[in-house]
Amino acid sequence: EYWYIGNGYGPEAKAEFQQQTFDKLPVGNLVWNPGSPVRLEKRSADVALVNAYACRKLGPKGVMEAMKESHRLLKKRGQLIIFQDASLPPFKLPEAIGKLFKIIDGPIEESGLRAIQLMRRSKKRPGSEQRSKPEVS
Repeated sequence: EYWYIGNGYGPEAKAEFQQQTFDKLPVGNLVWNPGSPVRLEKRSADVALVNAYACRKLGPKGVMEAMKESHRLLKKRGQLIIFQDASLPPFKLPEAIGKLFKIIDGPIEESGLRAIQLMRRSKKRPGSEQRSKPEVS
């Protein structure tokens, strides 16, 4: 199942999403606004795609909130891909994103698009530092 999440999609864009899939899986829409969680289960997505236009529209605070929400939704080895029109100046990732994701590829430019591929980092819990195990003799 595919989901596109956000707001501002008109009827034409919604119909186009359905036609762009390569298989017969349903495509659903969830409205998301900064300040509210996406109504999907935590760690339920393999890949999240984010358009740099949406990032610019959200502003720095909204981008970090979207990145945190993407991190929450992605599975353990999930990937976040940020893409944009290659003719635009490159989108700069917020420094704080390094705590949530690591860059695994990019920027890649192909067919008029520029993309950065990131992988979800596991959040470290307090006290989860590796402790040495006692040796058993």
